[in-house]
Amino acid sequence: MQDFNFGRTLVYFTEWGGEVVRADQLSDPMERIEDEIWIRSAEGEETAIDISALDFKVRPGDQVSIINAGVDGKDFEVYALLHNHRSHERGLLNDGEFIYDELIKKPARFSPFYFSLSIASIGGFFPDSWGYWVLAGIVCYICLRGLVTINRACLIEELMAYIQKLGMQNAVRETVRSALARNL
Repeated sequence: MQDFNFGRTLVYFTEWGGEVVRADQLSDPMERIEDEIWIRSAEGEETAIDISALDFKVRPGDQVSIINAGVDGKDFEVYALLHNHRSHERGLLNDGEFIYDELIKKPARFSPFYFSLSIASIGGFFPDSWGYWVLAGIVCYICLRGLVTINRACLIEELMAYIQKLGMQNAVRETVRSALARNL
């Protein structure tokens, strides 16, 4: 699968699948219902996946494909999309915010607040114009925070569109594969 590249952020995707061997509905005392399915891969390994974010059902015996997202430097991947081949439905297993927070979000090396505070503190050296420096620091903070927020929103939006595109490619590939299998 092709990687997703946004600036200096590179997210890779892997695909795996298998047959659903068990579908459970779990509930806890808070009345929250979680759907969980168990998928047996071609190698015989069974994996449990939470599908409570999906708006369609998956039944035992269904063939499904899962697209995982990961980044270099992290030793885990995040479930991104599930495609049910029987019903031809697909849905996101995790939203963009979760994928961003788990895989892409980095600890802040540069804080807009501290940078703006340093600009505002320069005013202490110029008693006649300290108010302008404080105002410049506030404006700088607002602009930098806005840029960080806009960049994050754009990255999440493009990542989700890319995952949907991968899901569509997966569906088309499976349709062609099954059509060719019937003609043989």
